Amino acid sequence: MSQLINNLILKGYLQSDLVTDAFSEIQRIEFIPEEFHSSADADIPFPIGFGQSIPQPQIVATMLELLDVQRGYHILEIGSGSGWVTALLAFMVGKEGKVTSIETSKELLDLARENVDKYQFVKRKRVEFFLKKDEKSFPPYNPYDRVLVNIPIKELSEELKSQVREEGVIVVPLYNDIWRLAKQADQTFTKDVYSGFSFMPLDIKG
Repeated sequence: MSQLINNLILKGYLQSDLVTDAFSEIQRIEFIPEEFHSSADADIPFPIGFGQSIPQPQIVATMLELLDVQRGYHILEIGSGSGWVTALLAFMVGKEGKVTSIETSKELLDLARENVDKYQFVKRKRVEFFLKKDEKSFPPYNPYDRVLVNIPIKELSEELKSQVREEGVIVVPLYNDIWRLAKQADQTFTKDVYSGFSFMPLDIKG
């Protein structure tokens, strides 16, 4: 087990077996530029080009723990980045699950697809990528069991909230907080807010 994973466990960011196993099996070094390989286990973000970054591991661990993914789930991921979180999710949903990942940048989408398929998740159709053209364009697979937004946003649109099923969960960074929203039977959402995080500003223009 790597020093990074040990530290994340000791600090309480990694808690469940499934998320911990995903961090162990999916190597972060496969998703960052070669110039940062010597620091791949550092708990810091790295630039990946095109105005974006690979997120800090403690933030990813926190969001995945809050997402509460189960085997067989269908996940909508917004912001493919370099594909690291996509691959973590693909490992977590297992052979019967699926990850639908959308990205605004074609260059990043191509990079994510190449990186994720190092684990044959694209070839085996466990992950499918889409280029997002506007704020209302979502793949026609909803409702999803879980929705994970990797890009800090300023508000949660009704279009996005409509993507999750009843009793489903959305995890999203809003400003410097992480919000966990759970959809109720009456279509309203309960909300839990987790503060104390710092997100790198990202350029999300396609």
